[in-house]
Order: sequence, then C-alpha cells, then structure tokens
Amino acid sequence: MRRAPILLSLVLVAGLALVTVPQAAGAVCEPGPPVYDPSVTSPGEAIPGFGDRAATSDELFDYVATIDADSARVTSGTFATSVNGKPLAYALVSAPDNLADVSDIVEDNKALRDPRATSAGQAAAIAHDSPAIVWYYANVHGNEPAPGDAAARILYELAARTDCEVQDILGDLVIGIIPTQSPDGRDANTRSNANGFDMNRDWFEWSQPETIGKIDLLTRYPGVLYMDAHEMFYNSFFFPPTADPTYHEISDTTMDWINDIYGPAMADAFRARQHGGDFTFFNFSPYDFFAIVYGDTVPDTLFTGAGMTFEKGTQDQYSQRVLEHVVAGWASIKAASDHKEQILNELYGSFVTAVTEGAAGQLEPNWVQEPGNTVTREVPNIQVRSYFLGAGRAYSEVARIVGRLLKAGVEVYRLDAPLAVSDLHEYGRAASAGSLSTGTYWIPMDQPQKHWIQAMLGEDTYVPFPYFYDVTAWSNPLLGDVDAWWTGNALSPSATRLTAPPAGIIGGSGAGYVWFPGDSEWAVAGALELARGGVQVTRLTAAAGGLPAGASVSHAVSSRPRSASRIRMG
Repeated sequence: MRRAPILLSLVLVAGLALVTVPQAAGAVCEPGPPVYDPSVTSPGEAIPGFGDRAATSDELFDYVATIDADSARVTSGTFATSVNGKPLAYALVSAPDNLADVSDIVEDNKALRDPRATSAGQAAAIAHDSPAIVWYYANVHGNEPAPGDAAARILYELAARTDCEVQDILGDLVIGIIPTQSPDGRDANTRSNANGFDMNRDWFEWSQPETIGKIDLLTRYPGVLYMDAHEMFYNSFFFPPTADPTYHEISDTTMDWINDIYGPAMADAFRARQHGGDFTFFNFSPYDFFAIVYGDTVPDTLFTGAGMTFEKGTQDQYSQRVLEHVVAGWASIKAASDHKEQILNELYGSFVTAVTEGAAGQLEPNWVQEPGNTVTREVPNIQVRSYFLGAGRAYSEVARIVGRLLKAGVEVYRLDAPLAVSDLHEYGRAASAGSLSTGTYWIPMDQPQKHWIQAMLGEDTYVPFPYFYDVTAWSNPLLGDVDAWWTGNALSPSATRLTAPPAGIIGGSGAGYVWFPGDSEWAVAGALELARGGVQVTRLTAAAGGLPAGASVSHAVSSRPRSASRIRMG
C-alpha cells in the first residue's frame, strides 16, 4: 500500500534517531533525537512519492543541485557524461570551513600516503587535525535503484541536521556522495549502461565514460572508506565481513577497519531495529573480496581505503529497502567519524608497510577469514622487486597499461640504456639471464602503490583454494598480450620517470589519413571493422613516409563508413 511521502520521511527520521554507535572516550555529544534546519529541502518535498518509488536520475541530480543551493555544507559538481549524454552529479558534504579548505584536506590525506616524504610526526599531526574523506556511491547497476534514493536521504541528513552528532561528523569528515553511477541504466531499468556494459566489472579497465570520470573524481578526493550500495534477489541485507577468498595484496589495515570498525557498527544498528522480518542481515558468502575489478576491491587496493559492498534484497517493500540502505550507510559514516584519528594514523602505517615490502620484494601471504576454511595454495616464497613492460611489440596496449598505472599514481620509468638482469622472469617462462632494451618501461615495487602494482601486473593471482566464480585473474600484461617480465633483483638502472602517458592509441595523422600501430589484436579488430564499414584500410609491409612497418593506415577521405559503430583501436 502506498504511503504519503511525509510518512516515509517520518519513518526515515525515526530510523536514524536509533542509529547510535558507542561514543569515543572523552566525547561530549550525547545521543538524542535529530534536529533539522527547516530551510533545507527534504527529499520528500523535492521528489513526489519519494521512497515509495524509484526517483529518476534527473530527480536525483536535481536534488543534489537543490541541496547545494540550500546549504553551505554542500558543494556539488559533475564528474562524467553518460553514454547517452547525461551529466553525472556528485556532492561533497562537510562543515563549511572544511569545504573552504578542501584542497588542503586533500593534500593532507595524500601526504599520509607517501611515508618517503611525510614523517611519522607529521602524519600524527595530520591524523589529529585533518578530516578524513569517505565515499558513498550507489546504483552502478541501473536496475538496483533503492541505494540511489538512500544516497539522497543521507545527503539530506548531513545537510539539514543541526544536532551535535552531525556537527561532529561534519567536523571529522568530508563525505562524497554519488546518487547514481548509471543514470542511463537507472532510467531504462537495466543492469548495464547504454553500451550494454556491466560497469561493476569496469573498475580496473576504465573503458566506459561513467567509470573514467568516477576514477578521476575518486583520485581527486582519495578516501579511507568506500561504500558501494547494491540490491539483490532476497529480502535480507548483506554487509561485511566478506566471504573467502580475499586477494592476498589487500591491506591488513583495511580489512581490520572493515571487520573491526564498520561491520560491528552496522550489525549493532541493524540489531537495534530488528522486528518481524525487517533489518535481518548476513555476512560472508557469497560476497568475496578477491577480484580487483569491483567497486569495493578496487578502491580498497587503489587508495588503501576500506571498500564495502552493501546488498539489500528486493523482495522487501521499496521504502524498507531505502531505509535499510540509509541505516547501513549512516552507521558506517558515524563509525568513520568516531575512529577518524585512529584510521588516519593507521592509513599512514599501511603505506610504510607497503614501501618496506616493495623494497624487500615481499608479497603478502594468502589467508582466510570464514570459519572452517583453510588455505590450500600459498603465495610462493619469491621476491618481486620490479616489473617491466616491453615497448617493442603491441605498443598501443603497452601504452594503455602504462597510462592506467600513471593515472593510479604509480611511478613508472623508461630505461635510458639497455639493462642486464641475471634473474629475469618472462611471463609464462622460467627465469634466466636476459637484457632489456632501451625504452622498456620499469615499474619498481618500492613505492606507495605496491599493492596496486602487484594486483595489476602480477602474473598469477594465487587463488588460495579452488575457486571458480566470475573473475579469478585480471593480469594486465596477460590480458593485453604484451611483453612483460619481473625480477627479484635489486636494481638501480639508468631510467627517466614518466610525467605523462605515452602516445600510442592513434599514432598520428596526415593529409587524408590516420594511422595506428597494427601490432595487437585490438588494432587488427579495429582495422577489420573500418574495412567492413567501407573505409579503405592499408597495412604497411615496410616503413613509408615516416610511418612504421605494420601500421594500419585509414584513408579517411576515400569513402564514408556505412555505420557509426564504436571502434576500439590500439
């Protein structure tokens, strides 16, 4: 039975009034009923039927703009344009003074991620004085709408409440909110975006425009908590602890935050509300923490922030689905505020560990957390101090991989001279002595992004036990079919650090043509697609006019394609 929007608002307020996490020692704020600023527009006022039916993407994005206009606690913007041309909105919420200094807060948070430049004393001062950054994003699958409405409600609670609980949160945190990651899918009620792509598998490839913009946004504001809100077929609610397996390079620090801070906070909040069939929840199976392709594992490994998936069953009434997502998100945000200084101190420590491990060539071991499970395949006792990517073959694919590494903050170098390596492991082959040519890309492991480097470039994911579900391997060099090597040797080669991604997707253009390297399967596929569309394409058998042998040359002026097919070249 439909309820009036005002009734849903009352239900949500009552639900949040019960969300209390034990106060940190010395805290002065006593839990009490929420108090609201009436000048801030509620979702129920802005969106007819809010909570009883899924808001459209336009309604959600318009509401973000409304709250931004209503409250000095909110600033908003757009971070991407969808396949169908719709701008995607986000909001940052914090105390007005924090928003005025958000660039300094970002620099503080980034400083904690490089212990080579930040001392332990400086890190402790930042942890004490600076807010942390957390993210709540929803609706990467368009046909899972309730978390988007929950995002709007959480935004309102943070912007409108004047009680001390929210004042404390806004002092401790900058909260980023994305109400929908897939507006085209939301409005079409499809799991995928308008390209037919499941964007929850795009967090490491970054192939879709919505994902590219999202990664840019999260990189601009790196956080310590990432909540990725979904729906599933059931009536209960999932939040961590997660199922086994866990990828071995996931930081122990983030797993401790997930299992010891956020998971218990959500469990307490849900238990306090359980009546009938409402607010039931479960942990572990089937939601693992293994494949570094999702909205929890990628931010966790990329930023060393606690990544969490939320899943709410769609068999419950829509208003209940929204409410439970609000409670899970709010409990986590409150827990991040309560433990802010601890989390920021431990964030710094985790990067100290990463640099130390990288210098020693140490890979983290496999482990399990579900009762009754055991590790049957250990990470081998090997040293990995450096990775190398060859520049002589499949150059466009190499350029794509290097570009993604740079975007993720990885330090990449180009060899200035040939490098002899006594223990060189070519992917898929036994180790031997070898020489790497000038121009080869060198990625050392003794840097803050050690975990991400191993996740993206590792030859083997070392699944800890027989496990075959969805994605079990994602090695970029193997997927791109490029020349790649690794070594455990300690090296100090003559090399120049890259400051920009290498060119390589489109090689260049001239009078009436464009050319691109023809040395990868994607280049061949692109050339064939162009030819099928009526474009004259020539593959050079020898160097000509400054173009390399093997290049594909598209004579764009000779004919017009018969279709507007999207072509991925390189």
